[in-house]
Parts: sequence; C-alpha cells; structure tokens
Amino acid sequence: MLFTNFMPRQKVIGIIFLFLVILCLILSVVFRDKSILHYVQGISYYENEEFEKAILEFSEAIYINPKNTNAYIYRGCAYSLVGRHKLAISDFSEALKINPRLYRAYYNRGLDYCAIGEYDSAIIDYTKALVINPKDAQAFYDRGCAYCDKDEFSRAISDMTNAIKINPEYVDAYMTRGLAYYEVGKYDLAISDCTKAIEINPKDANSYYNRGLYYSEIGEYDQAISDYTRAIKVNPIDANTYYNRGCVYYDKGEFNKAISDLTNAIKINPKDADAYYCRGISYGEKGEYNRAISDAERVIELNPKYTDACYVRGLSHYYMGEYDKAVSDYTKAIEIDPNYTMAYNDRAFLYMLKGEYDKAWWDVYKTLYLDFLDLINFLKEPARFQTNKNKSHNAYD
Repeated sequence: MLFTNFMPRQKVIGIIFLFLVILCLILSVVFRDKSILHYVQGISYYENEEFEKAILEFSEAIYINPKNTNAYIYRGCAYSLVGRHKLAISDFSEALKINPRLYRAYYNRGLDYCAIGEYDSAIIDYTKALVINPKDAQAFYDRGCAYCDKDEFSRAISDMTNAIKINPEYVDAYMTRGLAYYEVGKYDLAISDCTKAIEINPKDANSYYNRGLYYSEIGEYDQAISDYTRAIKVNPIDANTYYNRGCVYYDKGEFNKAISDLTNAIKINPKDADAYYCRGISYGEKGEYNRAISDAERVIELNPKYTDACYVRGLSHYYMGEYDKAVSDYTKAIEIDPNYTMAYNDRAFLYMLKGEYDKAWWDVYKTLYLDFLDLINFLKEPARFQTNKNKSHNAYD
C-alpha cells in the first residue's frame, strides 16, 4: 500500500527524457540568440568602421554558431579592410564550405586575391560569382581589372564592355577600357572612352587626366594641355597633373611654363624625383645650368640610382666648362647602368678634348657596340609602346 501511489519506473524515465529535450531546446535558443547578439553587435562596429572590435564580435558569433555564413563573410570583409587579406580569404573559404552558392563570398575572395597579387585565383572567383549572378557589372569590372594587371588587355576590354552593357553609365568601366585600349595602341578608342566618361560625369578629374595623357602620347599637345588644365580646375592639388602638363610644355619648348608647373608639382609632393628631374632639364634648356645641377642633385638624394640625373648633371658641368666634373658624372651614370650609351658617347667626346685618346677610343667602341646591339634588338621585334615622361594613371589601382 505504501508504494501504490508511485509512478512506474518507465514513466519516470520518459518524463526525465522529455525534460532534457525541452532543456536542450531552450539552451539552443538561448545560445543561438547569443550568437545573433554578437553578430548584430559586430555589424554595428563594422558600420562605425571599428573593424577590430567587429572582428572580435563576429568571432564570438562563429564560436557559438560555426554555421553562421554571414558572420564569416562580415569578418572576412573586416579583415580585408584592415589589410589582413589572407585571413579574409580563409573566412570566405569557410563560408563557401557551408554554402558553395554564396555569390558575395566568391566576389569578396576575388578582391582579396587581387590585393595580394594572386590574379589567376581572383579571376577564377570572379568567374564563379558571375555564374551565380551574370548581370553583375561590378564583377565584370573587377575581373577586367585583374586581366589588366596580367597585361591581358583584350580580355579586359571584353569584360569592361560587358560591364558597360549592363550599366551604360559606368564611368570607371569606360576609364579602364580606355586604359586597355591605350595599352594595345588604340589611342582613338581610348580617347573616345574618356570622352564618354566625361559626358557622364564632367567633374571627374581622372577622366580629363587620362585623356590628356592619351592626347600627349599622339602629339596632340594643345588638347593635352587643355585636358590637364580642366583636371587641375577640378582637383588643384594633384601633383601628377601638374607634372604631366609641365612635361607637355617642355615638349612644346615652353620651358618657363614647364618650370612653373613642375614647381607646383614639387610643392605638392616634395619627394617626387621625376618632377625635379624634368624641372632640371627645363632649366638646362634655358642655360640655367646651376639650377639644373641643383635639381639633379636633389634627384640623386631622393634616388641614388637615377642614372638620367647623373647624366644631366654631367651635361650641365660640360656646358659650364667643368670637364672633370662632367666626366665624373658620366662615369657615375655608367657605373649604375653599364649600357648607358649616351654617357659613353659624351664621355668619349670629353676625353678627346682632354687629349686622353685611349680612353676616348674605348668609349667610342663601347658606344658603337651598344648602338649595334640596339639595332639588332630593334630588328628582332617591334618595341612595345611605353610612356616616357608622363606619370602612369591609376584607373585600376
């Protein structure tokens, strides 16, 4: 009788099991909610650009819920923004293990592969992203930039064209396609793309800058100057634009204007060795050899391996009648670059003037030998188009 009110053993076990199931469900909800709290706090930090704090919160969310793909993607983006690209790549890869159809993970991983120079891997990821979303102009654009970085300009042109078809107002796509056209020698098309970019956004200094560069390369100096001037009006503190316009003025023989622009470039960027060099040769053209020497010396301070600066300083010493100093500078240029033909040629002339004929004839021989090699190389293959004085533009940097 004493035990008749007690429940059977099996029923007790069943109740305990049910209690444990309910407890597990409650705990899972609690912990999942905690994961969400960390995730939401991480987004808040991320939006406020407190990326290190965001990384900590996303890490907590992932620790609690290792299947949270959004937390991996956000943490990857945060890693990317603080320059930790390999960790970003790892996070995007983890997200893709959970869900191989995540467009954003492929796209973002492509960006980080580009950031560390792994362009082939980046192209693969952009391509996978485009399989998932074939109407994404940004992915076409970024893959095109990766092709540009690999010097595969025809493919870059194709991708930029696709980006423009999707978004006809895509200024950066026009700009980068123009750069690719420029690299393959299609200057008219490069200019046309910059013109289209300017029509879309007349206040974009880079469009004027790039078109000015293209015009200068085909000898349309007045149009180049006009475009650089427009770029300066939009952005009056860009040293490269002053530098390029100064170089065009130099090519036109307007040395005072060249010096003025190059001086402005130096004021904005006092460590620009190229600006000092071009101002120095402008002074030299005016016969202001002391100033030319001063600028050449500043170039050498900034870059001791700048052979042209050594040569220009030597040339200035020559015109001032300081032959020994000129020989010393030409010798310095040759030490840096043993194939510097002009330095051998000019040093040979000075050795002749000084009566040191054995040295002179050796330099003459070296000059002829190097000229012959240049001729042979010229006959072997056409030279690739290169920019001589103008700064390279940063349409896809």
